[in-house]
Amino acid sequence: MTEDNTLMRIAVCCTDTKTGPRIEALQTLLPGAQVDEWRPGAPQADHAVVWAPPQQFLDEQRGLKGIFNIGAGVDALVKLRLPPGAVVVRLDDAGMSVQMAEFVCHAVIRHFREFDAYERDAAAGKWGYRRPRLRSDFPVGVMGLGVLGQRVAQAVAAFEFPVLGWSRTPREVPGVRCYAGEAELSAFLAATRVLVCLLPLTAETQNILNRESLSRLQPGGFVVNVARGGHRSTPTCWRCWTAATSRAPRSTCSAPSRYRRTTRSGRTPKSPSRRTCRRAPCATKASRRSRTRSARWSGESPSPVWSIAKEDTEAMQYPPAVKLVDVGPRDGLQNEKEPVPASVKVELVHRLQDAGLKEIEVTSFVSPKWVPQMADNAEVMAGIRRKPGVRYSVLTPNMKGFEAAVASKPDEIVVFGAASEAFSQKNINCSIAESIERFAPVVEAARAKGIYVRGAISVAVGCPYQGEVAPEGVELVARLMKEIGVQHVGVADTIGVGTPRKVQAAMEAALEHYALDDVSGHFHDTYGQALPNTLACPEMGVWQYDASIAGLGGCPYAKGATGNVATEDVVFMLHGMGIETGIDLDKLVDAGKYISDFPGRKPNSRVATAMLNKRVAA
Repeated sequence: MTEDNTLMRIAVCCTDTKTGPRIEALQTLLPGAQVDEWRPGAPQADHAVVWAPPQQFLDEQRGLKGIFNIGAGVDALVKLRLPPGAVVVRLDDAGMSVQMAEFVCHAVIRHFREFDAYERDAAAGKWGYRRPRLRSDFPVGVMGLGVLGQRVAQAVAAFEFPVLGWSRTPREVPGVRCYAGEAELSAFLAATRVLVCLLPLTAETQNILNRESLSRLQPGGFVVNVARGGHRSTPTCWRCWTAATSRAPRSTCSAPSRYRRTTRSGRTPKSPSRRTCRRAPCATKASRRSRTRSARWSGESPSPVWSIAKEDTEAMQYPPAVKLVDVGPRDGLQNEKEPVPASVKVELVHRLQDAGLKEIEVTSFVSPKWVPQMADNAEVMAGIRRKPGVRYSVLTPNMKGFEAAVASKPDEIVVFGAASEAFSQKNINCSIAESIERFAPVVEAARAKGIYVRGAISVAVGCPYQGEVAPEGVELVARLMKEIGVQHVGVADTIGVGTPRKVQAAMEAALEHYALDDVSGHFHDTYGQALPNTLACPEMGVWQYDASIAGLGGCPYAKGATGNVATEDVVFMLHGMGIETGIDLDKLVDAGKYISDFPGRKPNSRVATAMLNKRVAA
């Protein structure tokens, strides 16, 4: 109920995705609320759960108190005219939108209303016999103060809860009391009642949540684990908590049905696999509602253990869909010694977009002296038959290149910086910081013209001159790019020496400054690690990757760099895992055969080779 004892109304407006599962989840979690799919002319709602809402929705719903964005369309949302006074909570992390929306609705919307009532009654003297629960009793501690962590912390602070933050390196977040490093971890946990873990899965972070650390939480503490990709310690998180009950209070099952839980008595179940709660697809609303009633907060002992990243104790959760950027026409062909005619390049782009690619890196506007294969850039861009919904990008390393590219009307430009000082000095005779300053005017000019800017962080894990590259180098370039206005960064293993753990560490460094939606991976296959490195990205929630048709590629500035990971191989792997790409594999193989036939060699893709051999045999 709302403050005036009327039914709380929640409007669901998800234009790019199905609303049914979200409405059902909200009805289950909030049985006392009226949850409806928004239609034009619908009555005013109190709160809204949105995914790419149209302006008409926001214009009609001017009285909203809170807007909870659960996925795509965030950039569009902030450009729209929002209802005055509405709190906007961004919950757009890939792969866990629904879970995060459920958590917010369960732990914020309903309890925000309850705390209002408690505080009003306390002020009126209605709680003379015992002290009520107040916001001040629930300090929320956010572990991981990257972009997502800062948003979550500030969103919770908007609801007037005390908020603490912890990160491995010192950070300052407005309205958040910040702790840093192992030395301050104990103090952070001791001051925390609701622990929200947003740390990415890396070798350095996977064991932070253990028996010792969980036992330091305030009595009656909550654990909400929404780590990117699922913490490796997630399967043992609840076991660590219950094992520490000699020093901490018993935990009460208070989680929605899809969340892992302990027993109501606080004991560890004998069989973890049998005690894992899952929502069966055929379960009725009534059964879900009954489970949810038994899972509400208890006024006497509110201490659930929530783990929102896994459906199974061992399985990793991956994003349901990903986006692939084919860089073959540019990064793939730039290293070819024999000139490739513009007409062939144009036909390759057409075949890629017909196969379902939604973003294609077409060419680069660089000096023909250095990259002669790209001398026909303007001709290629002019010859493309543009398809609605496809983004065409070009590389523009300097203002001269950008000015030449503008006439071709690219949807996106790409700039690049090295994570290795040795690489930067060797190739462009300047430091990393100086190289970023050089293309700052390019970024500014592109943004002024409404052109999207993507940055590439080259040699992110290894350099042909320096050797291994530390994550700090990636973090530096990501920070500098963010400061000059680059909207998206790609972490590139330019010479193909990376392995999954090293790649994840580099990704984590980029995620210190960019959201998951604004980070991608780019991997070369020199040591056969491109596919494992690509797979390491969705384990962290990163859902955008570069690939090159037929495994074309190399780098004229990096000795020893071989081709990029083949788009055909990546698509085959992802489809086999049930991850959508929107790409027709057969048409993709045809495109790879087309461009490979021109120089007279086989595609550098095992999947393409196998499928072509199968066609011949048939």
